Amino acid sequence: MHQPSTFRIAVIGTGQVANHLATAWYNAGQHIVAVCGRNRPKAEQLAKLTEAAVCTDFTHIDAIDADVYLIAVADDAISGVVEQLPYLRGLVAHTSAFAEMKVLDKFGQKGVIYPLQTFSESRQLDYRRIPFFIEGSSAEQREVMAALASCLSDVVIPADVNMRRKYHLAAVFACNFSNHMFSIAEELLSDAGLSFELLKPLIIETAAKATDMKPKDAQTGPAKRNDKQTMSAHLHMLNMIPSYQDLYRQLSQLIHQFHTKKNHE
Repeated sequence: MHQPSTFRIAVIGTGQVANHLATAWYNAGQHIVAVCGRNRPKAEQLAKLTEAAVCTDFTHIDAIDADVYLIAVADDAISGVVEQLPYLRGLVAHTSAFAEMKVLDKFGQKGVIYPLQTFSESRQLDYRRIPFFIEGSSAEQREVMAALASCLSDVVIPADVNMRRKYHLAAVFACNFSNHMFSIAEELLSDAGLSFELLKPLIIETAAKATDMKPKDAQTGPAKRNDKQTMSAHLHMLNMIPSYQDLYRQLSQLIHQFHTKKNHE
């Protein structure tokens, strides 16, 4: 079935994912008919950016005529939002990697559209390079999800929940955990009265190498070399922060074991 190039989208949620997707679709020529959220100021702000109506009562969202109702809320909040929604004639989709599509079983048409990216306020993103994982309850619904994803991205991938979860787990290591390491580095330097700015070229090169070559081949540092003297000195410097000491020790052991194993294979 041929899908229209423009859809009427009601966005449920006012967080980063909702803001980024609604704005991106609006800029791509999609019609954002409503922004629905309990936080009226945030809903009004996003609605103003996308020329949409504002809705704060989920139980009356069926009064909004939309082709797609997009639930873009935290994973733990999806089931609660679904419980409040009336039966909707349009396609209802969520943006979660981890939630199964069956959480939307009360609706006749359902789907998933999950962008594999980190979203922060005021960050401009190149949507064409962002992978979008899609799922639909039928071929027609998959086609709708694909059309919506394709108007933003060149990388659209059909994926069930098992595949999405595996990518999400990997993304937590690649993005969330690595960013926390940056936060620790910034804290250590700040506490010493030193500038985090001087680490930025290193961070940029680290990320570039991880994408240009296999990350395991890009690994450097005292843990890979098993430089015990340097690691012992680092641990001594962390005496006043036992949690960081433990983290340093555990990560160093993992890195050394990983590369020792690889060298023996």
